[in-house]
Amino acid sequence: MIKSEAVHCTALTKGEKFLYNKISYEIYSEAGTYHKQHGIENQDAIKVGMKDDYFFCAISDGCGSSKYAKQAADCTIKYAEKFFNKYCSAFFSDNKRTACKKMIFGIQNSLRKKALQFEVSLSEMKCTLVMMIIDTKYQNATIIHIGDGIVAKISNGNNRILSYPENGATKNYTYVVNSPNVLNHLRIKSLKIASSDTFIVASDGLYENAYKSSALFGLLNGLDNIIDKKDDCTYCKISCNSELKTV
Repeated sequence: MIKSEAVHCTALTKGEKFLYNKISYEIYSEAGTYHKQHGIENQDAIKVGMKDDYFFCAISDGCGSSKYAKQAADCTIKYAEKFFNKYCSAFFSDNKRTACKKMIFGIQNSLRKKALQFEVSLSEMKCTLVMMIIDTKYQNATIIHIGDGIVAKISNGNNRILSYPENGATKNYTYVVNSPNVLNHLRIKSLKIASSDTFIVASDGLYENAYKSSALFGLLNGLDNIIDKKDDCTYCKISCNSELKTV
């Protein structure tokens, strides 16, 4: 079974740190000021874990326009973890896109079942997905991304965004995992990693808030310098340790 930590985002999770053999990570999740003021729970969901030599992080942002946004986000990362637990090596095979498509179809099916349970249409269960999976043995990583959110690399002054948020006609519109044309917006990226690398996987709340305060790459010092936290903000900072060596 996968060893994992899950944050269901009903309360603030700030600066919690965990350590596996070759990977250390810090998670942060906090409801935005609007949700706090209106008594609405954090609609982000995050799960991280390790199986064998594979580490994964999945973040889903429930869309505020949906009645069951939080439940959709929780359902999405729960299925993503289940799929990873069974097919973790498939994310690094030549058929990785087929594996990702299979995972997305499974998530959609799970969301349909939840919608039937709540007796609502599927449109009331919209959410995004951003994942990063690391093969610590061979120093490879795969990013899977639908919708907004962000993945960035912060290493030895080489700061760059690896996967940008994808919005629609306006910045308030994004693509979700249960969109009819979701495969047109499924982005998959493969990359090599090194023992000195640090990555940020985050919901759009971090991206928007950090850019407003020009602090995106100040995350190594935490999020206290981010001024405007209107949206729910969730991130995982992943650091590759010195034990990460090429076989």
